[in-house]
Amino acid sequence: MKTRYIKENQFYERTDPMPAKLLSALLFFTSFVLSAEEDFVASEKERQVTRVVAQLMTHLHYEKKPLDDEMSKAVFEEFFIRLDYSKRIFLKSDYEQFTKYRPFLDDMYLQGDLTFAELFFKRFKQRVQERLDYAEKRLAKGMELKHGGVLSLNRKDAEWEESSEDLDDLWDRYIENEIINMHIGNIAKQLKKDDKEKKTAEEEAALKEDNGSMEEQVRRRIIFRLTNLLEMERGKFFEMAISMMTGCFDPHSTYFGPKSMEEFEIMMKLSLTGIGATLTNSDGYTKVVRVMPGGPADKGKQLKKGDRIIEVEQAGEEPVNVIDMPLSKTIGMIRGPKGKVVTLHILRGGVNGVRHLISIKRDKIEIADSAARSKLFELERDGKTEKVGVIYLPSFYYHPGTKGKDDGRSCANDIKSEILKLKKEGMQSLVFDLRDNGGGSLSEVIKMTGFFIKDGPVVQVKDYRGEIEVQKDRSNDIVYGGPLTVLVNQHSASASEIFAAAIQDYERGVVIGSADRTHGKGTVQQVYDLKRIQQMAELAKNNFKPGELKFTIAKFYRINGGSTQKMGVIPDVILPHFYDKENGGEASLRHSLKYDTIPKAKVEKEVSVRSALPALTEKSNIRVGKSDDFTELQKELDYYRERYEDKEISLNENQRIEEFKEHYKRSKDRKDVLRRLSGREPKAEEDEDEIEGLGAFSQDGRQEILMDLYLKEAINIAIDLKIMAEDKSSNLVFR
Repeated sequence: MKTRYIKENQFYERTDPMPAKLLSALLFFTSFVLSAEEDFVASEKERQVTRVVAQLMTHLHYEKKPLDDEMSKAVFEEFFIRLDYSKRIFLKSDYEQFTKYRPFLDDMYLQGDLTFAELFFKRFKQRVQERLDYAEKRLAKGMELKHGGVLSLNRKDAEWEESSEDLDDLWDRYIENEIINMHIGNIAKQLKKDDKEKKTAEEEAALKEDNGSMEEQVRRRIIFRLTNLLEMERGKFFEMAISMMTGCFDPHSTYFGPKSMEEFEIMMKLSLTGIGATLTNSDGYTKVVRVMPGGPADKGKQLKKGDRIIEVEQAGEEPVNVIDMPLSKTIGMIRGPKGKVVTLHILRGGVNGVRHLISIKRDKIEIADSAARSKLFELERDGKTEKVGVIYLPSFYYHPGTKGKDDGRSCANDIKSEILKLKKEGMQSLVFDLRDNGGGSLSEVIKMTGFFIKDGPVVQVKDYRGEIEVQKDRSNDIVYGGPLTVLVNQHSASASEIFAAAIQDYERGVVIGSADRTHGKGTVQQVYDLKRIQQMAELAKNNFKPGELKFTIAKFYRINGGSTQKMGVIPDVILPHFYDKENGGEASLRHSLKYDTIPKAKVEKEVSVRSALPALTEKSNIRVGKSDDFTELQKELDYYRERYEDKEISLNENQRIEEFKEHYKRSKDRKDVLRRLSGREPKAEEDEDEIEGLGAFSQDGRQEILMDLYLKEAINIAIDLKIMAEDKSSNLVFR
């Protein structure tokens, strides 16, 4: 056996005897290897990539974990969890047969041997085909319901089914659940038609859609899902085979094949060249979810929400049918060079709707509304007008722009401009809204933290060598020195947590949470282009793209020495909220790195809000307790929690329909409540903004900042803080 190791970006080899345990496993599975289908049999180049990635992970990952037998067991389980989490595809016999590989995957990855992945994907596709065949046969019998009872929605801890007949029975339940859902959908549509409420043009159009018979809709929904699994691109299988291993080092380490590299770069740049529409899959059809304001499709005023794209036509070429095509392929065809025209053949009014041809000239578009925005609110308190500035930041963005052009974007520069604007308007206190901010540029968050402190450490970074670097703000330029509050939630992550933690550790401001902690992502990833390795560069010369490896290389630590990893930032004032502990951030992710501490950094505090926290919390609790808005919210939270925690669903159609009607009746009033709690006006006839769920309280995607109930309370706390600072007997001294 040849073992490879890294030295100065070169891979070297030494020859060792093949371990007996690995040889026995390979001999056991020889018959499978000989019959493996060609749809995924790794090439020698792919094996080389696998060897390189395995070595890089063991040498450069933050924790320097060995790829050993324990890791091998984790990788084995990862294959089944990722591809059959609900245990609806594989049989118990499949799992047991493949367990013979479980101790050997470490050696195989280090050798670049993807035999297990080849066999696993072959068996997976075989089982999916069997499920597809059964679903077709079952649906051909009609829409009758025979099971009753319940369907478990959480099969994570369920046993594997013993036989195909047992799986058939399980699939009967899933299919019958889809039939019931379709019946309920038709009832909902009729109830909305009969509703006397005024409807928007889009709502009217949706109600008039003809989407075919119920039988056809159910069939397409189920068959499409299975067909998509069968037609997964070969390159995706290869990417998954490596990522199963990297993901066991930690959940943020992954391998990007060529297509995923492109998607990742688009996400990081927040821009692409296309038509400016958000698309989804709807039972085999590519459906328009949103036409992005200011984009090419919006400027042409032709494409509309709800349109189904059935063919894509490039200039001078024949149109390509995209029905039942994987969404990623369709999107890839719609994107293209700036200035080139793409023609979309669409259906409007449902699958039996009117056909239209729409030609759109591609252009550069922003895929996220990531710019900072601000607003000054004026509230009356004790006969005085209090002026509170609010800044909302969706991400810590930084785009250097085109060389020689002034088209870059910096969130720190934007935030500075917004603060100065608010100060000119008479701002007396500030709320910094970081809800749903997933992070971004480290340099930007350090610069931005410096706007609120004199100078000093902002965050500590410990790398894979164990070396600790203290990242500091070195500017004495305090842009804003007044009363400050920071509003966060469960989805505030990474750079957001660095900022909130620094403000908290300097005791510079008050952190307010619509969750009992932030996300808890305290790790740093590096994207490593495999072409940096000489052997991979040689492969790349022959038109082979080895891809990129994203792996964790460092960890963030607060000024106080604690990591934000898993722990997140615990707010000073916590407001009523729903916290999903199963999907509640970093701590719920498999293989996430642990929380730990390092020595504190030395800081100088110019002001401390610590002494004010007990009084601020008490005042907030009193307001929340008396607030009709928070009382209404608590009812919503309790209702949502009850529905969320119910892990079984009835297959009795009459019972489900009655439950739905009760829910529908309640939801009419609920939308009005959510609209009010999210700071919106009562719905006007022309208003197309629908309110669904508790996510209505995020500012993301809005054109202006609205005062939802969480923001309103954060503003009240900011006013409390300002009033307390005006009391000369307090220790609060703001600039």
